[in-house]
Amino acid sequence: MIADAYLKKRYEAGRREADAKWRAWYNRLQAAQQRGEPFDEPPPKMEEDQPDIERAINNQTRWVIATMIVTLSLVAIITHLLG
Repeated sequence: MIADAYLKKRYEAGRREADAKWRAWYNRLQAAQQRGEPFDEPPPKMEEDQPDIERAINNQTRWVIATMIVTLSLVAIITHLLG
């Protein structure tokens, strides 16, 4: 289904972005430790790392509802025309 592919793509993009944030933070941590410098930068927030799956699901739901409305409208029109 198209919606499932969209959700999977959205999830994977979110994971890649989150992984990149964590790798960058970890690399800065290691660099500071190697230089013997303090490192007080907090790690990336977990909630920011989560893909926006909820919004994607809401968009999918809207798409399904819109499709149902159009389909039912067309059925009503065809039924009316056929008498």
